[in-house]
Amino acid sequence: MAVALSRKLGRQVKEALKTVEVFINSTQPTQDSTNWDKIRVKLNELNMNLNEIIKKLDQDIATDGRGGDDNVKTSGVIADYRMFMTRVSKNRNPSALRELATLYYSMPDSLFLGVGTPNSDLYPFESVLVNLKDGTTLEMSGERLKMVLSYLPSAGYGPLQTLFKDFQDKFHGLQDWDVKDVLVTSGAQEGTALTINMLLGLGDPLLVQNPVYPGFAEIIRPMEVDAIPVNVDGDGMIPEHLIQVLEERSNLRDKAMPKAIYINPTASNPTGTLLTDDRKKQIYRIAQQYDLIILEDDPYYFVHFRDRDPVSFLSMDTDHRVIRFDSFSKTLSAGL
Repeated sequence: MAVALSRKLGRQVKEALKTVEVFINSTQPTQDSTNWDKIRVKLNELNMNLNEIIKKLDQDIATDGRGGDDNVKTSGVIADYRMFMTRVSKNRNPSALRELATLYYSMPDSLFLGVGTPNSDLYPFESVLVNLKDGTTLEMSGERLKMVLSYLPSAGYGPLQTLFKDFQDKFHGLQDWDVKDVLVTSGAQEGTALTINMLLGLGDPLLVQNPVYPGFAEIIRPMEVDAIPVNVDGDGMIPEHLIQVLEERSNLRDKAMPKAIYINPTASNPTGTLLTDDRKKQIYRIAQQYDLIILEDDPYYFVHFRDRDPVSFLSMDTDHRVIRFDSFSKTLSAGL
């Protein structure tokens, strides 16, 4: 929870303790007062602890530059994403035929007559062989090849999804796959296009870094997206300007508030800047404050000159508000 809400809760508890203390002090015990004295001591200790907590929270708020309780929009873990989705997206359901295909693949001895699935025994491919420059040979054949050449569940080939989940866990910390998932797309740009269509309707607002990746600008142009620019410098997007932009937007009665922010954090296109870890933390806190989805478009994550990989937004995502776009186009093959 945001620190302002925690501070407010702490003060409410403190007021409740004070009420109890007044009651105890005004009540005369009919028996030995030893227990009452112990209660008074414990109440004093609780009050002292609460004072220290509230003091620390006040310092945190001052550091964050968030202002008082009434100025902060707090949010926690996102439980329902429908509030971020367009009406069209809300009306979508999983493809019944694809769901049947998933069921079919779980029963290998079954005969499936739905979705026009061809007989995989009639495919003209015997095997696929790839020789790498380091001498490694990769081969796919048999039932595995038949599987990947057939209609697959919408999210992609199951073992490949598992591999990508392990990849995310390795580089961005263990993820909660009970509430998260991986979708295999034809590159990160298709992923961003699908996400924009899920989140934004015609003319909806979106926070974008300025300048923005030209390819992304082409994605949002046909939708007449109200792109709200946030300035960058040598260290990437400027958190102070992001706050300024959001505050100014909130004062415009005829303008809707954005529900997402698009960021290209590593080797940002076209500036080449690397968003610092500290700024990422600040931007994530701002996203919590204004309840924003972070679109982390990071195809250049492994293309940098640092001694270690950058800290990603996904790795600090306690609220499940980050949608991350990865790509092998910069490390394996652009057309893979």
